Amino acid sequence: MNKQISVVTGCIIHENKVLMARRLDQNIPDADRKLDFPGGKAEFGETPEETVVREVREETGLSVKPVELIPYIHTNIWKTNKVNLSVILICFICKLVNEDPRVINSSRELDKLRWMDIGKIKLHNTLPGITEFLAWVAKEKFGIDNKHTNPYRSIYLDCIIPEENTDKFYFITDRPPYSERIPYQPPIQLKLLENNGIGNKLPGFENPKYLVSRTWGRNNANNPQYKVEYYFSDKGVIESIISHLRKRKSRNYSVKYSNLGNTYEEIISKLNQELDLLTS
Repeated sequence: MNKQISVVTGCIIHENKVLMARRLDQNIPDADRKLDFPGGKAEFGETPEETVVREVREETGLSVKPVELIPYIHTNIWKTNKVNLSVILICFICKLVNEDPRVINSSRELDKLRWMDIGKIKLHNTLPGITEFLAWVAKEKFGIDNKHTNPYRSIYLDCIIPEENTDKFYFITDRPPYSERIPYQPPIQLKLLENNGIGNKLPGFENPKYLVSRTWGRNNANNPQYKVEYYFSDKGVIESIISHLRKRKSRNYSVKYSNLGNTYEEIISKLNQELDLLTS
């Protein structure tokens, strides 16, 4: 059985620390006992802001106010004994409403709730997606620019034109090959080709393991758009990123930050160097 859910988490910042918890889920070994933000599934009819306020209160006893949506959407597939679960994950930066940092652990799904120095969090112990959220928060809110924080290629662009009242963002990142423990679910069009016997005739077609994830929208708006593209090789990923960057540059987007460089020229040059190594 396949199922898709939307999850909203909250990165709660207080006195230069963030609230982290250990997620308990024996049904998903890859997620069990990993560091996570408080949060949970959106209920029918809830806005994302309502979800994070409710979930944080239920799991920690804290009252928070979401103040900023982190401009990145994470997607992942988890396998349990009963279902393949496709998760769409977003995160809000939140602040305490009453400035009382005392935590009440009232959830069976969380353990060891504590305030942590973001610079001392062991990122290999965090859930997928939380690593990227932490990387963004570390740089944007704490001034920590650790290029090893995000193991993927990561580029954040913005487009600000005051006279046109334009303030947009564009975030693009890639993923390395999936872990063998995570089931691959090909898109519908790939399934159709495989059912027709075409997929097996193309080397690697039956199992494209690479992807590029793009998120874009207007700053201070809570309805970003996103798209995930699948590829068969790292070469395809790099070529895709270069193509998207050139399109954004032609539309007056600027590089805000990236773990590849500070300008389009630096980023594309580094990507082309990677292509040369792959094709040499």
